[in-house]
Amino acid sequence: MSLATVAKADTVSIRGLTETASTVESGKFKVTSVEATQSVPAHSDIEFYTDETGPIEISYEYTIDTANVIKIDNKSAATGEAVMKWPVYGAGDDCTDNAVKGYVILRMYRCRVTQMPGFDTSYKSAATNAVTFSAMDAKKDDGEIYEIAYVDA
Repeated sequence: MSLATVAKADTVSIRGLTETASTVESGKFKVTSVEATQSVPAHSDIEFYTDETGPIEISYEYTIDTANVIKIDNKSAATGEAVMKWPVYGAGDDCTDNAVKGYVILRMYRCRVTQMPGFDTSYKSAATNAVTFSAMDAKKDDGEIYEIAYVDA
């Protein structure tokens, strides 16, 4: 299986499987980065053990070439795909990295920024930043506008 982009090192997560750097066996997967050629863009390949069945949820992080990033201002259309990731903690007040038991991932296939980023800087209140998105018809064959998934850490 190939990812459309090159995944950052150690960010690929597949529910129920463990990443390996060597031979792929049951319960494991291997990620290989592939350099760009004239006919193929740079991407990552994921190798699974052949007896894995059922749906597979994959999450990963990648770096965007800054030349292709849309600068959001009051004049831009500001449309595109949005992927948001929130940690789920296993214990009440413990919000350290070690307490993360998984992540909730929201992916909107096509959306528009409807309110620019801003901060609430009221006196004696915590500064809170916010960006408002509006989901748009992604014109996908399955009719889906967004997906929400939970991935174990």
